[in-house]
Amino acid sequence: PVQMGDVAMSALAEVHLNAGIYEINSLQINGNAKVSIDSGPVIFRVNGKDAAGNELANPIVINGGGIVNGAKVPKNLQFVYGGTQDVHINGNATVSLLTYAPNATVLINGGADIYGALVGAKVKDIGGAKIHYDRQLAGWALTEGNPTMTSFTWSSTD
Repeated sequence: PVQMGDVAMSALAEVHLNAGIYEINSLQINGNAKVSIDSGPVIFRVNGKDAAGNELANPIVINGGGIVNGAKVPKNLQFVYGGTQDVHINGNATVSLLTYAPNATVLINGGADIYGALVGAKVKDIGGAKIHYDRQLAGWALTEGNPTMTSFTWSSTD
């Protein structure tokens, strides 16, 4: 995994990413800046905490079409966030992605088409967005990447 800390982009900045796991603390994309996915999957693992371990407000804010997933394959762009703070996807750009934030509220604003899946404690559309679930995701695991243990039990034959 690539450690990136807090990522803040603005003023037409552009970053191109290839397949990999990117561990970030927060992501803020503003001012027509954008992240372009050249190959996938690109997986953002978002910590969302300050130095004292407290949750940051709005650890993921994507404004104004800030993400470009040219292949239009939702698995190629994934956001994984375990915290409880709001996740914001704003703007009028169509995007293909997976957002897995089961404890957070995912806010969609701006009338864009979103292809893929959004998982949140709540998902709120506050701007007329159209969310299109990609059926190719059915039966697929939560995210790609290194496997992790999800359960463990002891048993005895006595």
